[in-house]
Amino acid sequence: MTGQATLRPQGIGTNLTWLVQQLWEREEQAGRVRVSIDGTVPPGFRPVEQFAVVPHLGRARFLIPLHSRRAAWASTARYNALRPLRVRLPRAVIGAGMRAGLAQRLLHDRLVVCVADDTDPAVLPHLLLGAHLRDLLGGQEVAMAIGIGDAAPNRKPTLQLFAPDGRALGYAKLGWNELTRHLVRNEARALRACAEHRLRHLSVPRLLAYSRWNGLELAVTAPLPTGVRRHRPPGRVPPLEVTREIAELHGVRSQPLLASSYWANVRRLVAEHRTAGDPRLGPALERYQGLLQRRCAATTLTFGSWHGDWVPWNLAWEGARLFAWDWEHSGEEAPLGFDLLHWHFQLAFIGEQRSPSAGIARCLRDGVPQLVRLGVAEPAARDSAAIYLLELVLRAARMNAMGAGWNPRFYPEVLSVLAAQGAEGRSWTT
Repeated sequence: MTGQATLRPQGIGTNLTWLVQQLWEREEQAGRVRVSIDGTVPPGFRPVEQFAVVPHLGRARFLIPLHSRRAAWASTARYNALRPLRVRLPRAVIGAGMRAGLAQRLLHDRLVVCVADDTDPAVLPHLLLGAHLRDLLGGQEVAMAIGIGDAAPNRKPTLQLFAPDGRALGYAKLGWNELTRHLVRNEARALRACAEHRLRHLSVPRLLAYSRWNGLELAVTAPLPTGVRRHRPPGRVPPLEVTREIAELHGVRSQPLLASSYWANVRRLVAEHRTAGDPRLGPALERYQGLLQRRCAATTLTFGSWHGDWVPWNLAWEGARLFAWDWEHSGEEAPLGFDLLHWHFQLAFIGEQRSPSAGIARCLRDGVPQLVRLGVAEPAARDSAAIYLLELVLRAARMNAMGAGWNPRFYPEVLSVLAAQGAEGRSWTT
């Protein structure tokens, strides 16, 4: 692989090709940075970074930094308690082999990053993300372990950052297109807001740095404690005082739904999708929004902040302390309890791979009673579930418009859910 005009050898997967293009083949690096996948160093260049490709070049999922034996071990062993068993076991085996120096010889596929021999060290932070991260972290030498997701416009290069001695230094996300840059910016904003408040019931990663680098937007957060464990069991909702504390980040206020800035934004978004994309979507959203406007004409709700993706796989515990990450979809104006409704919908839809209809049924069966315990009056709690369905579809529509596409299990089936739950006279019961 050599610069912008790289020819892809046979056997190189599209995921790895995409990652190389994002990190090492940007316009600013042309002619100065080259990537080799056969272990050789091009004439006139010198190696600066080396990675083992797991499981292999054709189906790369993870790049292990070969900066040092301890960094290689840490990249596969640290935070294994957060991963499911099917991922944890092979990583533990690879990690043990890395620490002993054996896996380095068994993992044959390599990716070597090289820079031109005459490169001035002062310009390395402009050419190499690793050097830029070193500067952001105060000159600390950085080894990057890089995760590679499946092809999708909303995937992002995700980096675990380690010192040569294996200490965790942080975690980084990179936004590379309109959608992912927006998500990275939003998460940085939310983490700053959390840092300004002394949260009693929740810990969040500290934002170490926010930067723009060669067209990418980069957020670097502090590492989680090494002793964190997965949230178990998945169906157990965290204490309700955590949900309330998140809601109170920017203060809470009670007002009629139809007079709220939240509802004004909903109406604006529905209008934006009136003629966009699938001709079925706009009319379905308008019908459902109109029905809610009639149904909720007298509804008063409490509004506050929400995490936006409150799910078991974004949480971990260290003893009795709860940690939450992935604040990309957070917002400052949402009905109190939306995080609980989102929890139950996603547990059914993502966790159990069930239908959108089953997800909404879970919201009504399990989420509404929890909103009541949170202090939301029962009629308003059911109205909140009806509003959350519209919020869910609008989020998916916004992401589709920004290039992420539709989840085929969600759309167009959710149109029938809107029609069924939006039927005049329906009392929003399971």
